[in-house]
Amino acid sequence: MPMRAAAAFLLLAAALLSALPAHAQGIDLAGRWASSQGQCELEFIAFERDGAFRSQLEEEPREGTWKLARDRVTLIANDEPDRPWTLHILDYTANRLVVLDEAIESDRRLQRCR
Repeated sequence: MPMRAAAAFLLLAAALLSALPAHAQGIDLAGRWASSQGQCELEFIAFERDGAFRSQLEEEPREGTWKLARDRVTLIANDEPDRPWTLHILDYTANRLVVLDEAIESDRRLQRCR
């Protein structure tokens, strides 16, 4: 019986690990993201494939570079290179992104702009 429990535990652990929200190779952030389609021109964050980003999510627009790790996006603004800004990925689909934004200490629910 203990072997069966151990096997069940390993299967459960493997299923949970495969269901984690983000691994870098499966995430394509390139494009513009906003809280709604109506905000795509006003309040957005845009990720370029070359590693550049532009954000209008805050009062002050930001531009710089971004890097995707397993479960987070690190943004480095051109005007504050010594203060990285991290977005922890909580959930991702091709058209929806939920992140914990360290700058506002809250989550952001974004959708890909069309």
